Amino acid sequence: MQRNDDGNNGRRTGTRRTGRTTDTRTSTRRTGRTTDTRTSTRRTGRTTDTRTSTRRTGRTTDTRAGRMNETRTGRMTDRNERSAFKGQSSSERTSDGRRRTAQRHPKTNVEHTQKREAKDRRKQKQNVSFRDRRRDYAILTPMRVKKNVVIIFSIFFLVAILVFVNIGITMAKHGDDYRRQVIQDVSYVSKSTKYKRGNITDRNGNVLAESKRVYDMILDPHVLIADVDENNKYDYYDGTVKLLGEVFNMKEEQVKEAIAEDKNSQYYPMEKYKGLSLAKKKKFEQKKKEINESEELIKKYGSMIGGVSFDERFERYYPYKTVGADLIGIASTDNVGAFGLEASYNEDLNGENGKKYRYYKSNLEYEESSREAIDGNNVVSTIDVNVQGVVEQHIARFSDDMGARNIGVILMNPNNGEILAMASEPTYDLNNPADFGFNLNKFLKQHFTQAQISKFNDSAKLSAVWKSFCISDEYEPGSTFKPFSVAACLDEAVVNNNSSFVCDGGQDVSGVYIRCSAHNYGGHGQVDLEHAVMYSCNDALMQMCASMGYDKFIKYCSDFGFGKTTGIDISGEATGQVFNKDTLGPVELATSSFGQGQTVTMIQMAAGFSSLVNGGTYYKPHLMKEIVNDNGAVLRSYADIAERRTITQKSSDLLCKYLFSTVEEGTAKPAAVSGYEVCGKTGTAEKHPTGLGNYLVSFIGCVPSKNPELVCYVVIDEPDTQDQAHSTYATEFASSLLKDVLPILGIKPTREKTDESNSSVKLPSTSKGNLYDGAPEGGYADQSYNVAKSNKNKKNNVSSDIIVPEEIEGIEDTSADETVGAEGVTDSTTVTATESSVETNIQ
Repeated sequence: MQRNDDGNNGRRTGTRRTGRTTDTRTSTRRTGRTTDTRTSTRRTGRTTDTRTSTRRTGRTTDTRAGRMNETRTGRMTDRNERSAFKGQSSSERTSDGRRRTAQRHPKTNVEHTQKREAKDRRKQKQNVSFRDRRRDYAILTPMRVKKNVVIIFSIFFLVAILVFVNIGITMAKHGDDYRRQVIQDVSYVSKSTKYKRGNITDRNGNVLAESKRVYDMILDPHVLIADVDENNKYDYYDGTVKLLGEVFNMKEEQVKEAIAEDKNSQYYPMEKYKGLSLAKKKKFEQKKKEINESEELIKKYGSMIGGVSFDERFERYYPYKTVGADLIGIASTDNVGAFGLEASYNEDLNGENGKKYRYYKSNLEYEESSREAIDGNNVVSTIDVNVQGVVEQHIARFSDDMGARNIGVILMNPNNGEILAMASEPTYDLNNPADFGFNLNKFLKQHFTQAQISKFNDSAKLSAVWKSFCISDEYEPGSTFKPFSVAACLDEAVVNNNSSFVCDGGQDVSGVYIRCSAHNYGGHGQVDLEHAVMYSCNDALMQMCASMGYDKFIKYCSDFGFGKTTGIDISGEATGQVFNKDTLGPVELATSSFGQGQTVTMIQMAAGFSSLVNGGTYYKPHLMKEIVNDNGAVLRSYADIAERRTITQKSSDLLCKYLFSTVEEGTAKPAAVSGYEVCGKTGTAEKHPTGLGNYLVSFIGCVPSKNPELVCYVVIDEPDTQDQAHSTYATEFASSLLKDVLPILGIKPTREKTDESNSSVKLPSTSKGNLYDGAPEGGYADQSYNVAKSNKNKKNNVSSDIIVPEEIEGIEDTSADETVGAEGVTDSTTVTATESSVETNIQ
């Protein structure tokens, strides 16, 4: 590196060279007027970068220029020339810092000047030429663009013509081959095939609900009147009309109406000819084939047969019509269950639709392929259709002989929770669930107050009929609750088999005198625990439950399932109303001990009572036995698993002994059945508001007394008679019913029969096998039962047209909550036990 400083002018010149790079900087400064000039030149490879900057005080010029020159690598200025330049004084240099070389190199200087002038002329000429070219380009550009567009468009047009010509030539030579290739790759779904909803059967295989394949008739007016000959005769009309009349009893006027409505239609459903059987469809199609293949028959019928088709679908059908209506439920046309088993097991009963595909082959013909529909599974219920039918016959007979506001019956297996039969009034045909066949307004007046009826819309009225009294209605059970109180006290060792009580006709509880049923004749006197149950002594029950205490009583009520749903597998179950720690006082405990003050449902009572007599095991009541497929394979079964223990085996055995004595010698004696050891307890509960003579009478029992196989619960709500307060209505009903159903269930007598009278009931099914194919049209459970009508109790001469007393209508319930029954129907029950005097007549 070389460096030269001039102190006067502040001039510094430096040159650095490294490898193939030259860096030159020149700086000039003056006093007052400053010129700062920097020149930097870098060269790397074949690149030269030159920058020049000039600045002045108040007026500044900054100029930069860069060029790319292709020069020989490593060229530099002669060192001798630079050495001579170093020795020059400032006066020998130009004002802009250039070296004076004219004296030493005159020839070189002249040449340099000439080159520079020539370069400047060329540059000026280039600038002028560029301006002219830019002006010319601005003028000529639109013309050039138009010309280019025309050229491009012409090219594309010619190409398109060539492509279409090529396609035409190719299709002419190889069109069929291409068409086959395309069609082979195309498939489409021609139609969806419906699955068949699964059946609901009873425990023995009798079909209670099934989906039948039915057919809807479709006319094609366009075909029927397509061609007319010179005699004005239709090619298909005459013969088709004649055959429709033979097979379906269709009149010609109906066909003419269809044609007149839309003569161009190719799809006209005949509304009056829907749901046709397979037999009818086959008969028509077979006859059609025979006619169209015979010239003689064509002449006979006047023309060929055509323009008639049939749409296939499934329709839900209930062979036994009214049998088990509350339990089975109904399903809509789109396979959605509304209530009952149809709703609870809707997903199991439904299947999966299939599809049919149509594929074209290489020869332009097609073949069909399909994915078969998957039918739904079958639900095997716990119901015995024969037992269910007999129960409904007994209800119908009692309703005809006497009548009641509500009648409910439950028959249950106490050892696994299976419901064998459950029925209430009214019943209805499941095939026409909205057509009741009875006076709806009369029914509503029998079961609801005028204030409630006034709030019902059409849907609520239907729900009032469809709901099941056995699971949806709440009521005070009366003395049928006493076995629960006695069992709890036995389990808590509050009482035992040697306990005795003194009944003087009633108890004074916190200033409220509560009477016993024996109040009118001074009470029962001294009674032991067994006779307290046999005679249904309220006084003894109040004493023992008071000794047990509030907390224990509440606990056992919960264990027995009161105050909550049982979880039975159909909808609409109510919970009942029971006291808790905040609401159970001395008076409430006393009245609840014998079944008043708290409300229950029939299914709660049946399930809880089953645990009392089976050794203390509580099973959830249920209607589904198992789910099976079409091949009979069991997919799922209801596990008979004990939910909890309620009492001990010892307490259960002792209680069964007391209940057997109650039927043999006590208040439930009318419930006895010849040849069988029946256990049971009666109940007669006065309904609120009291003093109107309205009672709910009942009987709950089991057969046989040891290791019971059947629990029977009968409730008759407000029997249609002037004197309702007699449990005899329920006990006689139970005795007659058990006499008919015990042989059907295969429960053998345990002792010699004394009554050999024959039953008057008719069984819905003639055997326990699946005899649907042999069932008469319309099923069995209808008026063909021919139930023998009894004249018993006709002496009361009470009309079955119950008129709600004016003083009852509009009375507000004093219960804390309203009970909502099935499908939103409200059934309000009064829970009151704090009146100044509670009078009861309990048997």
